[in-house]
Amino acid sequence: MPSAHRPRTAPFSPASHARPQPPPQLGSPHKKHSRRQDRTLRDIHRALHGSPPAHDPRTHLHLAQQALINALAPPSPPTLALTPGSPSSARLQEPHLLHWAHTNHLHLSHEHLPAAFRPPSHLEDDFMEHHVWPHPDGRRILKLTRIGHFGMWPSSHGLRWHLHTRHATPLRYLSRLLSANTHLADDIVLHAIISDSHGRIQILTSQPHYPGLTPGDIIDAAPEHDQPRLRQQQLALIRHALTTHGFHPTAHSPSTFYRPTDNLALFDAHFHNLLWQQTSHGPRLIPFDVILMHPAPQLRQNLLRPPVPTPSLVIP
Repeated sequence: MPSAHRPRTAPFSPASHARPQPPPQLGSPHKKHSRRQDRTLRDIHRALHGSPPAHDPRTHLHLAQQALINALAPPSPPTLALTPGSPSSARLQEPHLLHWAHTNHLHLSHEHLPAAFRPPSHLEDDFMEHHVWPHPDGRRILKLTRIGHFGMWPSSHGLRWHLHTRHATPLRYLSRLLSANTHLADDIVLHAIISDSHGRIQILTSQPHYPGLTPGDIIDAAPEHDQPRLRQQQLALIRHALTTHGFHPTAHSPSTFYRPTDNLALFDAHFHNLLWQQTSHGPRLIPFDVILMHPAPQLRQNLLRPPVPTPSLVIP
C-alpha cells in the first residue's frame, strides 16, 4: 500500500557498485532501541493520554493480541485461519479490543483525539490501508487504520489468492504487526484504540521513519526510457535479497514470497513497501509495510507452487 516514507538520501541502487557486494541484509538495522526513539514514544503517549506511560509501550501489541485470543471462544489457533463469518470476525472482535483498551487506559473517543493525531482528510484513500503521517520530530511514522477496517489479509481461491480488507480482523492485524517486529526487527508500537459514536474502532500505531529509497523512488527518478530496465533490475535485486534469507518467489505474484522453513509468507512486498539502505556492511533491504503471516494449509499449498520462470539478471 502507498506509504509516507520518503527518501532522505541520495539515489542508491545496489547494482551500481563495481566491487562485489556482500549478501544483502534484511530488516531493520536497529539491534536495540535508541533513547531518542524512547523519548518520542513517551511524547506520543503523553500527548494522547495526558501522562507518561506506566510501562514500556512496546508491550501493548502483545498484550492486546493475547487479550483478544483469550476473549474469543474457542481460542484462535496460531495460524489465525478464521473465516469472515465466524465468531472471530472483525465486527465481533472490536468490542473485545475496545474493552481491553478501556481497562488499560489506551482508549480514546474520536471527539477527544488530539488535533495532532487527526490526519489530513486528503490521506483518506480507498486504496490505502492506513492514514499515514510523520510525527513532528521526524523519528517515527504514525499510522491509523480506517474505521472498521484492519489492513489487508490474503484469502485462497483455488490455485490463486487475493488480498482483501474484508478478511482482515483486529486479531490478524495485531499479529501481522507483531510478526514484523519478530522477523524483520521492526519497532511497531500500539498507542491507542480510537472509537467513534457507533463503537467502530481504529488502531493507532507508529514505527520508525527509516531513511533510504524505495525501489519505486529509484525507478521514478530515472528517464522514462530507462524505467523498464530498472523495474526488471529492482525485481531481481529484491528477489536476491529475500532468497538470501530463505524467502522464495511464488507463482501468483511478484510481490509475494514464502519461507517454508518456518511457514512464513510475505505479501505486498511491492516497490513502494520496501527501502534500500547502503551500509558499511553492504546493501540492506527493509520491508516496512508488508503483510507477514503463517498461512493455513490451503494457502500454503498455493504458495509452494513453483513460480513461472523469468529471465535471470546478473547481480554484481
